[in-house]
Amino acid sequence: MSTFKFKHFTIKQTVAAVKVGTDAMLLGAFTDVSTANKVLEIGTGTGVISLMLAQKNPKINIVALEIHTETALEAIDNIASSSFSNNVLVQNEDFLCFQTTDKFDVVVTNPPYFESGLFPEDPKLQIAKHIDKSTIADWFRNISNVLQEEGVCWMILPTHSVNAWLELANRNGLYLNEKINLYAKPSICKRVIIGFSKILKVVNHFDFTIRDTSGAYTLEYIELTSEFHDRIPVR
Repeated sequence: MSTFKFKHFTIKQTVAAVKVGTDAMLLGAFTDVSTANKVLEIGTGTGVISLMLAQKNPKINIVALEIHTETALEAIDNIASSSFSNNVLVQNEDFLCFQTTDKFDVVVTNPPYFESGLFPEDPKLQIAKHIDKSTIADWFRNISNVLQEEGVCWMILPTHSVNAWLELANRNGLYLNEKINLYAKPSICKRVIIGFSKILKVVNHFDFTIRDTSGAYTLEYIELTSEFHDRIPVR
């Protein structure tokens, strides 16, 4: 699908390696920007998460980084075509090379994650979906540098990757505050949304189920995403 229509914006996704899907929908819906002023998105792809966050809080200013040039241009077009064009600035830049004096209230990312298997042939997918552990450590160092003292970093990860990422976050002074186990169906947890900050807190931990045993979307999923679209997202 080359176009995905939301209630308040449209996403063109001809170029982007990662299309609009459930991961982005959930991360955008759960990320709390209610009191944020400055937001950084790492790896914006189509721009969908930044647009969701701008819809949730039209007063925020978002810097959306995208390493792949053609994908960044597509995101720029999606932002420019929306009513949130003044809220989001897309920059074609590698987060590890990103230099700023700004501190962000929220950092959000649907990151690449380490896989020991074969890389896909498509170089865009290699960038979008694969990362090694040394680079993850560099990411957390940079996140710690750009995050406000009371800021929060939100990300979504495969369940099997969470412990390794938590360890690297802790080494860089970032501590788990939020943990949302995402169940594709009851008893099948494939993804986890985690929120980190520089402050040690009691972890807010809960489960969220996307589909019921019949495969239909649950009421909680429908309610969570109802402000954004009326149609079933691409999986």
